[in-house]
Amino acid sequence: AYAARRNITIVPEIDMPAHMGAAIASYPWLSCGNVHMQVPIIHGGTPETNGIGDVIACAGKETTYQFIYDVIAELATLFPAPYFHSARAHAFASFSRNAGTSRASVI
Repeated sequence: AYAARRNITIVPEIDMPAHMGAAIASYPWLSCGNVHMQVPIIHGGTPETNGIGDVIACAGKETTYQFIYDVIAELATLFPAPYFHSARAHAFASFSRNAGTSRASVI
């Protein structure tokens, strides 16, 4: 309401499928290998990923897509903006490479 009264649109941003460390720590089935891990406290690699890259959700699982759709639906109820920003571009190569079951679609 505060922003709307000032003609400001709040555009939420959500980083998916990258930066999924906290989600994968809570829902290991989002990872390709059902990785059980602690919530990362730093951006990038974690001890569970041998310090390599970001924690990426598995593109080869339908449950990953359902999780993402559910998060977007929840986001839509929280923000009145007609759109949101999905910072997915930097994760696409890793997301596709980690698919495992050759699903090659862009969210």
